[in-house]
Amino acid sequence: MASPDAIGPIGLIRRAAAAAPDRTAVTADGATGPSWSEFDARVDALAAGLRSLPLAAGERVVLQLGNGIDLPLAYFAVLLAGLIAVPVDPRCADELLHHIVSRTKAVAIVTSRVQSIEAAPRLGLRSVIVPRASDAGDAASFDELAGRGGRVTDLPGPDDIAAIVFTGKSGIHQRGAALTHRALGAAIEQARGARPPILGADDVVLVAAPLFHPVGLMAGVGLAAATAATVVLPAAGAECTLAELADRRPSVVVGVPLAYAAWAAAGNAALATAFASVRRAISAGAPLPAVAAARIAAATTVTVRDSYGLAEAGPLLTLADDSCEPGSVGRPLPGVELELRDDRGFRVDDGDPGEIVVRSASLFSGYWPNRADRPADDGWFATGDLGYLDVAGGVHLVGRRQDRALVRGFPVYPAEVEAALTSHPGVAEAVVTADDAQAVRAFVVPRPGVALDVEDLRGWTDRRLAAFKRPAEIWVVDVLPHSATGKVRRPTGDDR
Repeated sequence: MASPDAIGPIGLIRRAAAAAPDRTAVTADGATGPSWSEFDARVDALAAGLRSLPLAAGERVVLQLGNGIDLPLAYFAVLLAGLIAVPVDPRCADELLHHIVSRTKAVAIVTSRVQSIEAAPRLGLRSVIVPRASDAGDAASFDELAGRGGRVTDLPGPDDIAAIVFTGKSGIHQRGAALTHRALGAAIEQARGARPPILGADDVVLVAAPLFHPVGLMAGVGLAAATAATVVLPAAGAECTLAELADRRPSVVVGVPLAYAAWAAAGNAALATAFASVRRAISAGAPLPAVAAARIAAATTVTVRDSYGLAEAGPLLTLADDSCEPGSVGRPLPGVELELRDDRGFRVDDGDPGEIVVRSASLFSGYWPNRADRPADDGWFATGDLGYLDVAGGVHLVGRRQDRALVRGFPVYPAEVEAALTSHPGVAEAVVTADDAQAVRAFVVPRPGVALDVEDLRGWTDRRLAAFKRPAEIWVVDVLPHSATGKVRRPTGDDR
């Protein structure tokens, strides 16, 4: 068994097993799963089995698994075995999988996806591991590996790389953030320091997020392990239905905006029933639509709390509470230092926009493989995100640095224009692009049953925005592209 003093995620499981050995650890697919002591034993056995394969410490293992117990089991076992976990979207295209394998020089994959199993030799993957023997003929299954016996006694060091988490950029433009065992552990401890606490030992936390994403794996499963709570993993992840939420009766929900936005579309009675058992709800991974938060708050007793995080530093760096202003993603968690700086690197005044710069023990060690763009020698990391601080110290996001543009000599932040557009009662979603060619363009999705009039939208924005911020072009579209967490992919001016 892993030492309870082990740094990072592998120590969480052992401590949970010691604190609450008989408490249910994971419920997935509607069935009650193992207790924390049983989960700990299964992780140990699988890690020992992985050590029996031709895999050397520090080699990379791709985890391509859906929402369910298999992914956290494989994740913790890979880390305990001294290997490096590379979680990927189970639905990722072959081109992206090839890019990730090539980028990380991965040597093994854990998957049940037939296409990936068949592609493994072509991708140069030496080992293929499957959750169940029925998933593939010659691949090693979890049970077969666990049955080989042995145990892991030489644990990875705190500063060894534990995971490579790919950023939210689209397609092959993604970069892999290398995170140590120490950094992953610090991210969990920061979240545990939130006040009031996000969850306690008696809680049942439902994770409405894709498990391959840090929100699901760290803010969901990791935080549950840190408190020895029970975690519920809906197979649909971020697409968990309101009916399933009502059926599972969690006390805490950790989800992505995609889930909350879908739930908010339901009627008041359905929302009230589904949230009847919920005392706390956290949104992470992307900005929470204000309309969705307001709908849930109006129909239930629950206020969904927004947050801010990033692949390079953990899913939760800030978290809103009751004292925060509307639209705020909250104040920094304990252990997180956060500043807003201008283009010259100087701190800006409260209320003025600047780049979010953070310092934390949870920060990554740079992008794989050569530690490119790692935090500065003094520990600070420029996130590329823009925001401002309100008088209460809450952070408000206004967009990405790369999306900011000068229009007629004035800065335009897409988030401000998007907020004006989505305040229109007929607009479900909006995304804005701005460039230095004096043009602001908007793409809007109408609410169901609404026929949007572009001239009406122009009048709406004219009354709410300065002239240079008003969209020169407004395009009404049926749908906008989203990331796995619900973050809208910003199109280019040619995407019409």
